[in-house]
Amino acid sequence: MRYISTRQIPLCDIDASDRLRPVDDGLAESFAAIGQKSPIEVVAQIKGRKYRLIAGGHRYAAALACGWESIRAEIKAPVTEHHDLEIRLHEIDENLIRDDLNALDRAVFLGERQRIYEALHPESRNGGTPGNQYTGQKRENDIVSFSQSTAEKLGIGARTIQRATAIFNGLDPSIREKMPVRHSPICRRT
Repeated sequence: MRYISTRQIPLCDIDASDRLRPVDDGLAESFAAIGQKSPIEVVAQIKGRKYRLIAGGHRYAAALACGWESIRAEIKAPVTEHHDLEIRLHEIDENLIRDDLNALDRAVFLGERQRIYEALHPESRNGGTPGNQYTGQKRENDIVSFSQSTAEKLGIGARTIQRATAIFNGLDPSIREKMPVRHSPICRRT
């Protein structure tokens, strides 16, 4: 994601739906007492509301609970042609660096991150065809696996990532389908 600017934006111009993790207004008391310490992150949208929330859901919910009309936000722009995947990946990575995820939430985030990573890098999937020097294809040992890439990015072991994604992938698809997308409060215009 590329940084554009930081400014106050109206809460009702932010779409905070389609979040992987439910948000709560547990920070509202702190917001009321000391204000907002760090900005949320949003991306400008073409249709619908003006901005889509990508990081800072709890701060957004706290500002709503406090009755604020606007919030300080970093406005970012995707840098690839896969906008939706890039935005979701940013949301996932923002949450994975937190320490307060339980094991199931971490597995859901890593399972979704693996799906996106493999969509962006299909050559990284297990069972990929090894390349050769004559066709210009990459050899298997030149391809960075999802576990290796994610371990380096998050600073945790590749085996931990493999176990978490195995848990997520081992869940019945009908249960998995219900887990990833959870909706947060929607701001109503008054």
